Amino acid sequence: MEAVIVVDLSWVMYRTAFSLKQMEILTKSPDGSFMRRPTGHVFGTIRDVLALSRLADRVVLCVDSKNTRRKEILSSYKEDRPKDGYSVYNDLINILKITTLLPNVFYVKEPEMESDDLIASYVNYLTDYQIVPTIFGIDNDLMQTPKPFKMAGAVLQGQLQYIDTQQYIFEKYDLELPYIPIWQQVLKGKGSNKVPNLVPRLDKRVSKKIIMENASHMDLGRFKEDLENYPAVLAKYPALTTEALDINYEVNCPVYKDIRDYNYKQIGTKDEVESLLAMYQMNSLMSILSV
Repeated sequence: MEAVIVVDLSWVMYRTAFSLKQMEILTKSPDGSFMRRPTGHVFGTIRDVLALSRLADRVVLCVDSKNTRRKEILSSYKEDRPKDGYSVYNDLINILKITTLLPNVFYVKEPEMESDDLIASYVNYLTDYQIVPTIFGIDNDLMQTPKPFKMAGAVLQGQLQYIDTQQYIFEKYDLELPYIPIWQQVLKGKGSNKVPNLVPRLDKRVSKKIIMENASHMDLGRFKEDLENYPAVLAKYPALTTEALDINYEVNCPVYKDIRDYNYKQIGTKDEVESLLAMYQMNSLMSILSV
């Protein structure tokens, strides 16, 4: 059994919203008309957290807070993400009430910390005590820590389905490492977060050489000094300025906090959860959650 599983809750909700998009209920709107309400992300998240609770001493659901510091540093950060249609976050508080009815499931949400920061802090802290945490969620941002971790993306037949992160990173980035150095996203950005690529179309062999030379550290000063050894790259990419490197570094660098200072929460009562499950037409889950 795992000691602790830390969960990227946003990843789980979005993944299950897509894989179970056919699930929905009819609800009555304030004007009296009926509307279709997606529920796949609700059912799927409850299902996954329930399965995880049987495989660990403690399950920690990591919930995003808005990081205004990153937004102040880079105005485009996570801008223009799709906002049309039904948002899975409409059901977040209900999902937390339902899942934390389980005795070993807690959620944590800390000011200015995104779920990636919360998870990075967990890995950073626990590995100092020779505990290798399991991350449930597959996201490149979660693979930036050089400390050891395990990563899983599903539970099948009561077993965590781990991914080989080293193989994944090699296939995606051609880097022979068990983690993604921060310099990968400092140099090449991340489209989904609207972090700019400072070296578009740079020869892969050159970018790999730069990243691998600096893979063992997270010192921005050392990285800048190393770039001075590539005058042709600096000449070709005028956007590769000290200021641009500072910005990309700051928005990609995890925010660390001692996990002992986290505010672990369990919310919702049995009656509340029973009412919510009835609303979602998932009454049968109550007997399982109450065990």
